[in-house]
Amino acid sequence: MTPYYTDEFVTLYCGNALEIMPTLASVDAIVTDPPYGITKLPWDRWPVGWLDFAAALTSQLWCFGSLTMFLQRASEFAAWTLAQDVVWEKHNGSNMAGDRFRRVHELAVHWYRGAWDKLYKCMQVTYDATARHVRRKQRPPQWGDIDASAYVSEDGGPRQMTSVIYARSCHGYAVNETQKPEGAVAPLVRFSVPVGGTCSIRSRDRAPRWWSRGELGCARSASSSARNSASWRSSASRSASSPSIWAARHDLPVVRRRGARA
Repeated sequence: MTPYYTDEFVTLYCGNALEIMPTLASVDAIVTDPPYGITKLPWDRWPVGWLDFAAALTSQLWCFGSLTMFLQRASEFAAWTLAQDVVWEKHNGSNMAGDRFRRVHELAVHWYRGAWDKLYKCMQVTYDATARHVRRKQRPPQWGDIDASAYVSEDGGPRQMTSVIYARSCHGYAVNETQKPEGAVAPLVRFSVPVGGTCSIRSRDRAPRWWSRGELGCARSASSSARNSASWRSSASRSASSPSIWAARHDLPVVRRRGARA
């Protein structure tokens, strides 16, 4: 399979993911946003069989979706073990039905295969801690053998990132119907991919599937010379086959919690 674009940091493929995946070498993780298959929209069709191809490529998988999607497709995830789920909170949302709460979130579910302790994991932090001294009492028995402890945090220092990530949606500049913002994707990549490692990122589109495989990791910036979103926006095709902007970028920012100081 001939790449659509390649340089020393990234390789982009344009085509059907079910055809491209078998041609790729193994990767540290896959971050994907498949069609959920929960609406009547013509492009929202679940790609049957893609999880089998993913299992041959990696032991870690981050999959965006809705609770409805994961429940309906539970049998197809049977070969994977659920690790954790992250909530992406949007600044706006949509609701096709007037008799339900307005939906302003989506899930990013982390799946893995094999032994959990063998997988690469890089804990993510936000730099919005407040100065304080905290003394933890001894944990209850159901938490296991964890003794009492204490820690001191500094103002503006790091704190463990929560499982709810607030990031504005791509409304106004998206080139894909369901494009995910960099702020929601970057922490997932950093968590599962070491610096210099490889990650396959698949974005949802009408017909083709775009894959990105490059050096993405825990570092804040993998390359200062990587193309920025503006250059990609001007050089990429404006057709339905345009890639998601975040799939081509490597200057991934530090994610801050909503309301935190800049």
